[in-house]
Formats: sequence, structure tokens, C-alpha cells
Amino acid sequence: MLVQNVGLGAELSRANMVFWLPNAPNLDTLDHSDVLSIEIQNGNHWRKIFTIAAKLAVAPTCDWRRYKIESLFNEVRFVFDRMDFEKSQAKFKFVVGKQLTELLPVPDGVDCIYEAGKDDFEDASKRRVLVNDGVLWTPYFDYRQFPNALIDAVRTYMQRRA
Repeated sequence: MLVQNVGLGAELSRANMVFWLPNAPNLDTLDHSDVLSIEIQNGNHWRKIFTIAAKLAVAPTCDWRRYKIESLFNEVRFVFDRMDFEKSQAKFKFVVGKQLTELLPVPDGVDCIYEAGKDDFEDASKRRVLVNDGVLWTPYFDYRQFPNALIDAVRTYMQRRA
């Protein structure tokens, strides 16, 4: 059973970052307040999502691996519903993936904080981050679409606005 319209992590009102994803993980039997439990039940797909989110959210001087296990769910919120996304007052709100960009289109006049170069083997439009007023439209949280260079560019952008 796939649990929809449930959030994971910090309370929506306390989260300093919100990640809007198109699908919730399977939360049948394990503790859904624990990153490792969700990764065990849902596999590599959710491990990648939590890893990329941790790399984006962690303080520059901290280890993202430790942060992911110990602090990720205390500071960020994963939502699966547009209404929860829009209610959030988080400083940074991520629209993750093409499917959600179709539901919440990128407005005119946005800034592009990263775009894959022409030398990259993939279409550059698949690996770019657009931002407008604290909302970031990003590729899906998968290592091919969201490599470390992209993570670094987004972290740099957020640090400048902190």
C-alpha cells in the first residue's frame, strides 16, 4: 500500500526546506519517522532521494552521511501534495522533477542557477535548476539527473541567501 498525501520529516511550520516529490515511499510497517527504516523498506530509490536532500541541507562543515541519519527529518520536510507545498513558509522550497513542474509551471523571469554544459551527454534542460522567490525547480533526485556538480551549485546559491 502506497501512502499518499503524507509528509515526512519536520513539521511543515518548522521546516527550513521543503521538498515536493511526486510519490511517497511505501510506509506499510516500518517507522516512517526514521530515514533508515524507509530506505530499508523502499530500497535504493529512496536512499538516493534522502542522500541528495541531505547533501543540499547539511551545513558546509558537517558530514552529510551523519546528518542524513541524525538530523534530516528534524530540519526538512518531504511533501507529496501541492497544498502542503504551498502552505510551507520554508526559506527554500523544491519542486522536484518534470512531473511536478507540469503541475506548478516555472513562471517568467526566473533565474537559472545551474545548467549542464553543452559538452554533457544528456540534454542540458534535464539538468538545470531554476529559481524564483525561494522556489527551486530541479531535476528529479537521481544521481544521473542531479550530480554532485549540481548539488554544489544549489548549495552555493542557498548559502549566499542564508
